Amino acid sequence: MKKLKAGLRKLTPLQRGTILLSLLLFVVSLFQPAFYIDRADYDAWANSALLFLLGWGSALGGSLVASVIWLANPLYILAVFFSIKGQVKGLYFGILASITAFSFSRLDEILTDEGGGYSKITALKAGYKLWLASMVVLTIGTAISLLTKKKALPGNQARASEDNKVNYQEMTINERLYAAGFLEEFDKALEEKDIPKVVYILRSVQVAEYFIQDIVDQMG
Repeated sequence: MKKLKAGLRKLTPLQRGTILLSLLLFVVSLFQPAFYIDRADYDAWANSALLFLLGWGSALGGSLVASVIWLANPLYILAVFFSIKGQVKGLYFGILASITAFSFSRLDEILTDEGGGYSKITALKAGYKLWLASMVVLTIGTAISLLTKKKALPGNQARASEDNKVNYQEMTINERLYAAGFLEEFDKALEEKDIPKVVYILRSVQVAEYFIQDIVDQMG
């Protein structure tokens, strides 16, 4: 949990807001009906939480397509993980998750019993739409954030120690690390709990001492 909070604090407001909004949409979707089918018990497969928890088992019942679409969930989790770490992999996994989730909307029917019977999908409900939206929001927000950074740093600026023209005053920590070329090195130092290196990097990008101490304390 501490690493999660530390990771979020390093992100830009846009990145942080995108991830939190996406997670909120995802969680809310689990409490909304996913879709209805053309049977008397039209909501037999509408429980989004159960679909999330047990959908992976669809292949065991003969529905390979449903199992593939369910993979949007672990792809989304990976997208969130790498987005929190500020890595471009978050965008790639977000795109894969969004495409996989969207593909469900193109289905006309779905396997609904172990005997091989199919039912027509009559309506896509809030659970599915919010589920898809959580992935699209994360993907678009991550893409915009990466493009913004690239535009702001057209020459892929050198490290802070070699470029005195960099103005860090209006940058977040993540933006400072990116501008100085320290982002991946800083993440590695955090994972290895290399406190001296963490302190050195943060001081190099002019992070306040009290904030450096706060990060060091969280490293345990």
